[in-house]
Amino acid sequence: MDTDVELTKNLVSFLYDSAFFCTQHWREKYDINTAAFGSEKGAAILLELMNAYRTKPFILPNGECDLIANTSRERSVFFSMSLSRKLVK
Repeated sequence: MDTDVELTKNLVSFLYDSAFFCTQHWREKYDINTAAFGSEKGAAILLELMNAYRTKPFILPNGECDLIANTSRERSVFFSMSLSRKLVK
């Protein structure tokens, strides 16, 4: 869980799911992100998210830092796994 996340309800109900992720409300839509999440050991979605970082060096070939926001990188993983592109209220 990110340090700027406020937990307002108990997470016990999520213990029965294989994985859960929070959503972020921005520009009148909700988007999945990883500010708070959990999963069973070995969950496919977590393996895909970890692989998205393992295959991308932080220092680019031109010497600059890769400053792509984590939500952009994660969103592409969620889309590739056919998870909803846009969540509604």
